[in-house]
Amino acid sequence: MLKLNIAVIAGYGMDVDRLPMHRNFVKKSIEFGLNNDTDLFFVIGGDTNPDYPGKTEADASFRVIKEEFSQYDVVKIPEGCDDKFLDAINLEKKAKESFLKLSTKDMSIELALRRIEKIRFILPVVVLGTGNTSADTLIAVRDFLRKREVGINKLILCSEIARSTGFDLDALFVGLKEILVEDENPDAEFIFYGRSFPETKNEIQIQKKKLLLKILSHYYPIFEWLRQKYQKRHQRKVAKLKRGK
Repeated sequence: MLKLNIAVIAGYGMDVDRLPMHRNFVKKSIEFGLNNDTDLFFVIGGDTNPDYPGKTEADASFRVIKEEFSQYDVVKIPEGCDDKFLDAINLEKKAKESFLKLSTKDMSIELALRRIEKIRFILPVVVLGTGNTSADTLIAVRDFLRKREVGINKLILCSEIARSTGFDLDALFVGLKEILVEDENPDAEFIFYGRSFPETKNEIQIQKKKLLLKILSHYYPIFEWLRQKYQKRHQRKVAKLKRGK
């Protein structure tokens, strides 16, 4: 089974590419993933704003990556891709490892790393524009990996700080962490990366109140229905506030 280091970047609106703090969140998340040997990135989030029909949070995050990481060949991997994309990622991973192994015979590891940075490698990003809640979006990641029989060696979850507990909880309940530790994987590693948004201080109290509903939504269909209703109402409220600005 192919096992990869993956990073999952939460979506926070269809206009993240126009909001400096949100844009920086995507940029810093990618940089953090690259510094932690990530093989495959996921940007997630559906069409959560009725004022942007047909557009998704995942696509907005991908626009940021394309613009900010032009030194890479940023490859958009669609939700329904075939396995040739993953084969290419695996080949690239092996190529990097071979380059370092051969280079360090004749030079220091520092020099080899500097040289490898000058090579235009691909930056593979799976764009999953489905889901209304964080649980929905993480299920999309889980299903993508399960369908292609891809395991996880390292899982990096990237989110806004106030929402980090809920995001982590959903990852646990939907089974992403099960993929991480399957077959008693001795190399399993989990990392959480969070960044603060302008509304973080007030959002912490809001997210505390929502935690019980999130937990119950994973056990009882009625609470899942309530969670979906609450989320859609919240999204309409946010869209209305943005219209008024």
